Amino acid sequence: MIVLNLTDREVEVSESGEQRAQVNLGFGREREVRSLEYGAAKLNFGYRRTGKGGRYWYAELEMLRVENRSERPGKTRGVSMELTPHQPASGFIVRGALDPMGAFSPGFVTRGIMGFVYCTAAKVNIALGSDVHVLFLAPSTSRPEVRAEKTVLTVSSGTAQAIAYLQHSVGGIEVSLSCSGEGIRSARLELLRSADFRTFRELNVSETLLEVEPGSSGRVTWSPVNGPPEPLVVIATTRDFSNTKKFQRILDALGCKTRVDFLGRIESEFGDFFVIGDHRPVRHSIELLLDVPRRPDVRDRAELEVMG
Repeated sequence: MIVLNLTDREVEVSESGEQRAQVNLGFGREREVRSLEYGAAKLNFGYRRTGKGGRYWYAELEMLRVENRSERPGKTRGVSMELTPHQPASGFIVRGALDPMGAFSPGFVTRGIMGFVYCTAAKVNIALGSDVHVLFLAPSTSRPEVRAEKTVLTVSSGTAQAIAYLQHSVGGIEVSLSCSGEGIRSARLELLRSADFRTFRELNVSETLLEVEPGSSGRVTWSPVNGPPEPLVVIATTRDFSNTKKFQRILDALGCKTRVDFLGRIESEFGDFFVIGDHRPVRHSIELLLDVPRRPDVRDRAELEVMG
């Protein structure tokens, strides 16, 4: 278990069973704690583009589900809590060009990363002080399974045709693809990830799983990412999340390669995207595309459900 304390509080974290974390948080002096909340939280983060072509960092944490709430514990020098990951850690990070509203657009040169993580969390509400958040990012204890909306995808254009067969495999889904005919460049399978991101926005990323030329075939197995390889406990305030140097330590602990430049900006050192976990609320679909010259791609799609 990795422990990352980004605050100036005294913190002790120990394992109290399989994927259970006992967290003891000290305040140094007596503070009034208004409430303790346990549940699931979502942390949206990334860069937004300014009107002058610059960019600024933001991080927004929200408790989306409260399963247990302890009202007004009163004045104390510290609190203790035990966290069990009822929600496997999920989320992904993408990099790309930013438009003035912070969405991705290939037409601008100002670039940055955007992403989110959804995980088990606790919130310590402190009167006249900064609230403390405890995030518990852990994989599922069981191997995820994948179900497909349909078992066959087909696309055609003129004399060309491609067909993909989807079937369940251990810990994922297996797809066999064949392509025949003339007048096309190739047929390819793409995996699409999406999730709600901030208000009225959606974060999307696509991944090419397999591509075949006419007259050939191929097979591929896709397995969802089951959260971080090792459980991670993060203790932080809202101000800590807004500090790029501190936030980069979270990304590093998750295995996401980034660096902080001399201006304090987080720069990616991964590819086009990095997946933290494929559990809910990440949505998935698999798409078969026929690449036809000088014409839009012909598509067929099936929704996927990741369980476990």
